[in-house]
Amino acid sequence: MSKRMTGKDRRLQIAAAARAVFIEKGFNGARTRDIADAAGINEALVYRHFHSKRNLFEVAVVEPLEQAISDLANSEDAKIGQFDESGELIASLTERHTRNMLAAMEEIAPLLGLLLFGNSSTSGEYFRERVEPLIVANQSIIERSMPYWSHVNFDSRLASEMGFAITFFRATVARLSGQKLDLDTEAAALAKIIMYGLALPATEAKS
Repeated sequence: MSKRMTGKDRRLQIAAAARAVFIEKGFNGARTRDIADAAGINEALVYRHFHSKRNLFEVAVVEPLEQAISDLANSEDAKIGQFDESGELIASLTERHTRNMLAAMEEIAPLLGLLLFGNSSTSGEYFRERVEPLIVANQSIIERSMPYWSHVNFDSRLASEMGFAITFFRATVARLSGQKLDLDTEAAALAKIIMYGLALPATEAKS
């Protein structure tokens, strides 16, 4: 006999099925019956966990980003005092987090774009309620690490926004051009740019 799903696991299962259906059929074309079929459950169970198709759509889009931020916040490496002055640990953590964000954006980029740019009357509210808290949470993790490694002065809010922007746009470009992202390679390259920029240090540039 199979183990009964917890409420949290069932919500995650429904949200994952919903993402696939919404990407295939769009918000207007997707029916909750389609989502229930994709999840292998009855339609009433969808409404037991989500009060409307719109609510399900919003949760389905933001859930992978919430998970990526949660994974970062709960990482042992992200705890205060766990960083070293060389910056090697924060560089490794940045690469892992960039990979998680890329994976999330690869899954949700078209739906996130629709939510943020598809309806001007609701996009601002969605951003403030769902996306803004994730940017702030990411910023707070960055700020916790700052006293423990050597770095130039930088704006933690801007750094957090940049992480979201660069992974969102890279995933969007890959999808529109039919590319399959190599998450490990892409994350390593993007994290290096985020951490160190593009210019050589003056001593290396002269050599």
